[in-house]
Amino acid sequence: MPYLKSLSSAAKIQLLQAFLCLILAIMVAGAYLFGLQQTSILEREAELVDRQNRIASLVVGVKDVQIAVIQVQQWLTDISATRGLDGLNDGFDKASMNADAFRKVAMRLVEDSTALGLSDIAKVLTEAIDHFEPYYATGLQMAERYVSEGPSGGNRLMADFDSVAARITGDLDKLIGLALTHSQSAQSEALDLQTDTSSFRFTLLLLGVVALGVGVGSIFITRRLDAQAQTEKHRSEALEAESKRMEQAEQARLREMEAVRQQEAAEKARIASLIIGELGGGLANLAKGNLQYRISSIFPQDFDHLRQAFNRSAEALASTLLHVKAGAAGIRSGSGEIAVASDDLARRTETQAASLEETAAAMSQIAAMLRKTADGAAKTREVVLAAKSDADDGGEVVGRAVAAMTNIEKSSNQIHQIIGVIDEIAFQTNLLALNAGVEAARAGETGRGFAVVASEVRALAQRSADAAKEIKQLLTMSRGQVEHGVALVSETGIALGRIVERIATIASAITEIASNVEQQSAGLREVNIAIDSLDQVTQQNAAMVEQANAATRSLSDQSMSLTELVGRFATEPVSDAA
Repeated sequence: MPYLKSLSSAAKIQLLQAFLCLILAIMVAGAYLFGLQQTSILEREAELVDRQNRIASLVVGVKDVQIAVIQVQQWLTDISATRGLDGLNDGFDKASMNADAFRKVAMRLVEDSTALGLSDIAKVLTEAIDHFEPYYATGLQMAERYVSEGPSGGNRLMADFDSVAARITGDLDKLIGLALTHSQSAQSEALDLQTDTSSFRFTLLLLGVVALGVGVGSIFITRRLDAQAQTEKHRSEALEAESKRMEQAEQARLREMEAVRQQEAAEKARIASLIIGELGGGLANLAKGNLQYRISSIFPQDFDHLRQAFNRSAEALASTLLHVKAGAAGIRSGSGEIAVASDDLARRTETQAASLEETAAAMSQIAAMLRKTADGAAKTREVVLAAKSDADDGGEVVGRAVAAMTNIEKSSNQIHQIIGVIDEIAFQTNLLALNAGVEAARAGETGRGFAVVASEVRALAQRSADAAKEIKQLLTMSRGQVEHGVALVSETGIALGRIVERIATIASAITEIASNVEQQSAGLREVNIAIDSLDQVTQQNAAMVEQANAATRSLSDQSMSLTELVGRFATEPVSDAA
């Protein structure tokens, strides 16, 4: 202070003016820095709001991609189960539409995530796009096999489809996790910015208080300098009066300029405080989940675009969350219906499995009976073939008997002829003996011996004739019996021929029966194999139904979680929003 006392009043006034100019420059610089910082904060807030909106849109797009993948699997599974029957053949078209939707949305999400600098999401999306094509191609091929070849053809591709489905599902789970992580990170950045804004406002307020204190001190010092100038007035009235007038004029001018500057600074501070307060309140409401809040106070013309941008961002975010909420409700409703249908399908699958098991048991019994029938038919066929062989042998024997009887008949005819000759010879001998007796009687005693011989010859001829007659009668009777025997043997041969023919017919019929029974047995074995395959398919269907139930429950839980997350936000806009 000794140095200040040694200065003249003019020097002190100049020093005070310099100090006031310095204070004024500091205040102007502070106001300018405040405006720059406030503009930077507002721009940063607008960027964060836009980033939050784009990340929210990215989360919705990821859900759309997941839904498209699920729909592709659902439609391909439906066409595989129905095999395109009863008009249920639109699954391929629906799956193709959802596949196109996946590609379109996934490519857009890759561009959006790249623009946002989210390289991890872009990388996983690219992997998901690469994995989707084999997933869709394998599912399409499996569905076509089910339609064309049935379960036996489609089941062979089930393991391949499960493998590619697991890869695409893993990619989608990573996407959802990354999207939610980046969404939470954006919200954290908004809260950090709000905290920094509050700290900056407090610092500016503190600087204003310090500047005000310095101004008050300056006024106090000025008054003291005025008092000192009054005490020096007696030493030089003219110079002091002139200096006083100049000092008073200068002070008045400075006060007027200071008042104008303070008024302008106060107006700017009021506008900045209004903007900061409104935007801070809006961001605070957004951070609390109140998307109904709109800034209704009109900002100055240079800053009103910030209010409009905030309101549009809030409306867009509310609309997006409404769509997400509606989509989550639709997913929850659809998953509920799928769960009910899956339970119904599980019950029907269990019933079908039990029926197939009973059918398999019955078919096994029928197959066993048919095998026994086939064995019996084979044995009967062998017996009939043996009887046919015996009948053929009997036919040959009868033929030989007929031939023998015919030969006997021929021999009998020849004997009959010989007997006729013998009878003729006996007759001639008898005549000769008679003639010899007549001649012996004529000879008298001389011819008596010859007469005796002639009588004996005649008696012998008569016995020969009688014997020939008896033999002829016997041969006649034998010939009749032989003819009757030949007729009987011929009839027996004819009957045996008919028996052989009928036995051959029976053998052919039994052979055909055995062949048919064998074919039926083979057919039943194939039916048994088909029923076993159906039983396995039914068991696999039951397992698939359990997996579908688990997936449906998981989807329902995720949709409920998403609904709860969205439910934290109030999304109905107020009516007086500007």
